[in-house]
Amino acid sequence: MEEIWKPVPDFEGHYEVSNLGRVRSVDKMVWNGHGYYLKNGRILRPAKNTSRSTPYFYVGLNRGHSLRSLSLSVIVCKAFHGPKPKEINGDTDVECMHLNGNSLDNRADNLAWGTHTENMNEEKCRINHKKSSAKKEVIQYDLLGNEVARFESVREAARVTGLSDDHIAKCAAGVKYYHTHGGFKWKYNEKAKSTD
Repeated sequence: MEEIWKPVPDFEGHYEVSNLGRVRSVDKMVWNGHGYYLKNGRILRPAKNTSRSTPYFYVGLNRGHSLRSLSLSVIVCKAFHGPKPKEINGDTDVECMHLNGNSLDNRADNLAWGTHTENMNEEKCRINHKKSSAKKEVIQYDLLGNEVARFESVREAARVTGLSDDHIAKCAAGVKYYHTHGGFKWKYNEKAKSTD
């Protein structure tokens, strides 16, 4: 995947963030008391906060003499999906969602603004899908709707194709935000009996 860099909102000219979830400082001219010199930018190493039940990465950003510790996922989401909405469908409890359930995966395509309720429901769906789809037959289709292959389970489909079992399961179940994975559509064979 091509890495795309954008200015960090509120820190333009100081830091940039990429769609792969990396943050870097930018090259800039700095006065050292005798003259200006070029200070090269660098990739920042995020720190992990494990004080909560769900760990997450954060980075310290400095502007002037003010240092702020910010959630990496929120930085990426703001840069690639726009400012945090004040409300979604009337719900003002808006937060950054990790679509694959991995709170340490801060790629732009894994993030979205959603409500706290949606976030909790997404987590419940993810857990339930893993439990219920373990041995449920899944069908792989191309983007035109032609059947490509059948697998006795999501796990087998992931093993054969090298794709994410979690993403395949969500596509097959029609979970919000999941329409295709790996360039294919996925559906459960509802006519087949589960082998659980």
